[in-house]
Amino acid sequence: SPNVAAFSYVGATDNTSNLTTYTFTDHAIGDASSDRIVVVAVAAAGSAGQGVSSMTIGGVSATESVERVNGDAETTCALYYLAVSSGTTATIVVTLARGAMECGIAVWAVTGSSPVPTDTGSNYWTNATNPSTSYDITIPALGICLSTACSKNGTASYTWTNVNENFDTLIDSSTTYTGASIAYDTLQTEITIGLAMASGASNKGSVVGLAFGPLEYIDVEYLIIGGGGGASSDYGGGGGAGGYVAGSATLIVTKGYSVTVGAGGAGGSGTSLGSNGSDSVFNSVTAYGGGRSGNESGGDQNGDDGGSGGGSGYNGTGGSATAG
Repeated sequence: SPNVAAFSYVGATDNTSNLTTYTFTDHAIGDASSDRIVVVAVAAAGSAGQGVSSMTIGGVSATESVERVNGDAETTCALYYLAVSSGTTATIVVTLARGAMECGIAVWAVTGSSPVPTDTGSNYWTNATNPSTSYDITIPALGICLSTACSKNGTASYTWTNVNENFDTLIDSSTTYTGASIAYDTLQTEITIGLAMASGASNKGSVVGLAFGPLEYIDVEYLIIGGGGGASSDYGGGGGAGGYVAGSATLIVTKGYSVTVGAGGAGGSGTSLGSNGSDSVFNSVTAYGGGRSGNESGGDQNGDDGGSGGGSGYNGTGGSATAG
C-alpha cells in the first residue's frame, strides 16, 4: 500500500563572494523525521565553464539528481538530495567546477517518499528575449515535483506552469533564481512544467526538476528455519533440527533486505564430533541452528544446545532447544 509523499519549502540563501566553494553554515533543513530527505537546489552564474562538482550536507556527500548548464555554460542549476533524519539545521557546502560570481541554494524537506527520485527533467535557453522553456516529467500518483531555475543578464520575474512558485530571488543586479513545487494525487504522465520570464528580459539560463513517488509498503508472512546440526560418529546421537520462527512484517517495497540462510552442520567422522547448524536471519529475526550431537569418545557425550538440541552420545545428555 502506498504512503503519500509530502514536502515543505524551507528557504533560500545566496552569496555573491565569487568563490569556487560556497559554504552555507547552519542552514535550516526543516523538521527532523526518520524518513526525511533533504533536497537542495543550487544555482550559480559566472564565466563559461560553470558546473556543480559536489555537495555535502552536514559533512555527508549528497547525491546529484539532475543538473543543466545553459548553452554557453555561464549558468547552471542542479538538484541534490540526501536522507537526513535528525537535526533542524546543517552546513551545506557546494563545490563548483570553477569560480562563480554568485551562488544560491534553496532547501525542501521531503517525507513519505521513495528513497530516490523517480524521474527528472531539464532544459535551457541562451541569449533569448522574453524567454520561455519547459520540460516533461512523470509524477507518480501521490507524488511530488520540485523544480528550480537560474538566469543571467535578466532581472524580470518568473512565471511557472503546472507547479507553484516557492521563491523568486535576485542574487545581484542581473542574476535571478527561482523554485517551485507541487503534489499530485493522480498520476501525471509526461506533464509539461513551464517557465517564462516577463516581457523585455534578454538572458540565458536553465531549469531542472525531479519527482518523488510515495513510499510503498507490502505486508508479508515469513518462515525462517535454521540449519540442522551435524550428527557425531562413534555412538553419536542425531543432530538437532534447526529452529524455526514464523511471523509477519510490513516491508518497504523499494528497500533491499538481506537474507542469511543457515548451513547445516557437518557430520563427524571417526571419533570426531559433528558441527552445529548455522543461524538463518531475515529482517533482524533469527532462527537458530540446530545443536550437534554428542558421542562416546569424541570429548563430549552431551548434545549441544541449538534451535533444537542435539541428541546425546553414549551415557550423555541431549542439548536444549533455544527459542528463536
